[in-house]
Formats: sequence, C-alpha cells, structure tokens
Amino acid sequence: MKFTGTKDYVATDDLKIAVNASIVLERPLLIKGEPGTGKTVLARSRQSARRAASDLAHQVHHQGAAGPLRI
Repeated sequence: MKFTGTKDYVATDDLKIAVNASIVLERPLLIKGEPGTGKTVLARSRQSARRAASDLAHQVHHQGAAGPLRI
C-alpha cells in the first residue's frame, strides 16, 4: 500500500514520502499547520485509501487471484 494522494487531496512529493514512511515504519505521523491547511483532509484521505486497499485485499482473498476482481 502506497499513499499517492486522492482525487480530493493532492499531496506534495515531500508529504507523500513522509506519509509512506509512516506506513512502512508503522509509526504515527505528526502533522502540524495553521487552521485550514488540510490536516484533517489528509487524515481522511489516508484513511479512505487504507480502507480501499483493505477492501481490495478482502476481495482477492475471497475470490482468489485467478478470477476477475470487482473494483
């Protein structure tokens, strides 16, 4: 699973590196910034991407890799 942003959240390259490092290291990421800079949107986008990856893994597990996947 690699965070690349979403259609609702366009992340900078530096931010993508930091988010992906936190994923690989399984460590929290502290995001600081002024109100309105997108901290909450980032958290929601990351959670949405994580949920989509989990749903896909669940489908692969139950349908098997040989058959078509419904995405």
